[in-house]
Amino acid sequence: MAFNFALSILDKFLPVFHSFKPRCSAPIPFLDLPYGARLEIYNAVSNLPIVCVMPTVRMGDDTVTRLPIPWFSLMLVCRTIAGEMQHYLLERSTYTFYIQNFRSLAECLCWQRIPCPPSGVRTLQADLMLNPFTMCWRADDDEPPPFVRDLYQIVNTFVRNGPLMTRERPLTKPIHLDTFIVKICPDVLMFLKRKVQPRDDHGWKEQIWPEMQWCISWIVNRGVLFGAVDKIVCEWADDGDRVEWEVRPPVVGDMTESGPSP
Repeated sequence: MAFNFALSILDKFLPVFHSFKPRCSAPIPFLDLPYGARLEIYNAVSNLPIVCVMPTVRMGDDTVTRLPIPWFSLMLVCRTIAGEMQHYLLERSTYTFYIQNFRSLAECLCWQRIPCPPSGVRTLQADLMLNPFTMCWRADDDEPPPFVRDLYQIVNTFVRNGPLMTRERPLTKPIHLDTFIVKICPDVLMFLKRKVQPRDDHGWKEQIWPEMQWCISWIVNRGVLFGAVDKIVCEWADDGDRVEWEVRPPVVGDMTESGPSP
């Protein structure tokens, strides 16, 4: 009955379909645009933010196998667009993810921007959303808080697997990062709940900022990312404070875990 109903509906619409006649045999409108206009479209598409929660560890059969990336979908339209976008994407090389709290860091992250293929990425940026209740104190002079090891493991996994962190097989060629940026972003909503602006929360930055620098120094001094990352940057989103470190080679006898292969 459903099949016959569908046929009857199509039969009614056939005269309407036949009434449409192509106006001309012009090229596809998008490809008929000037090249500069197409570049503007490529720029808009490549800058579209994505919101994709990605597990950082395998969890049974629920492994994520694909990412909703707008520019990749556009490249699948035709060979001409794919060729133009491939050349255009060479100028885009920064992946960005954010983490809402340190407790979830060991389980998942959220990708915000993936503007190029893994082979083209040169910078990985982690936006850490910190609130007044965030604690990142070291246990003692030698051991960092747990989130530091989790952050290192994320970079290590990304270098081997790309943005699909839980893929079954690693990339044919590991990613080499020129820069890993750790950006501290005060969670404004949490501060507003306390009816205070982040810049007015007395002593908050003075406590967090030195501790975060010490945590990054711990990673740098251990050399666990040597060969995979050239430079690590820690910056404060609100005022632009920024500290850089060149990643050092591991010191023999001073390593607590092995780093990724170059």
